[in-house]
Amino acid sequence: MFRPGGPIGDMGIKINLGYFLGLYTKVARKELDTIRRIRNKFAHSIEMDNFNKSPVKEWCMNLNRWTKVKILAGSGSSKKDLTLSMEEGEYKGHKPPLVRIKDGGSEKNPYDRYLVACEFYVGMFTILSDIDRNLLWKKSLF
Repeated sequence: MFRPGGPIGDMGIKINLGYFLGLYTKVARKELDTIRRIRNKFAHSIEMDNFNKSPVKEWCMNLNRWTKVKILAGSGSSKKDLTLSMEEGEYKGHKPPLVRIKDGGSEKNPYDRYLVACEFYVGMFTILSDIDRNLLWKKSLF
């Protein structure tokens, strides 16, 4: 079913399915679809050879969910326990966010924004794969 060409093989269908199952918000769905469009532009267009060409540049510059939902890592009651939390809004705190543009990168660089957005969603889906499935049906997490 999930293989390329299968009934749920297309990335767009998977994105919609996740949204309809309540795994993420409408905003996250839109960003995931933007990531899909960027990927497809490079995969299916010979002229697309960098992230600074339109419309890819504009699409990348609109990827900003990673700036609004911070994944914070900390230790639990035991040093062996790792706690993860998500906060909406500007990050203010002494612990660094788990997902951010790497040293030497820039929020003004479309490629860096694309990479960190992808890293954000990989992190979010990794967290989702490890939490109690019953929580997924109560509310969208990001």
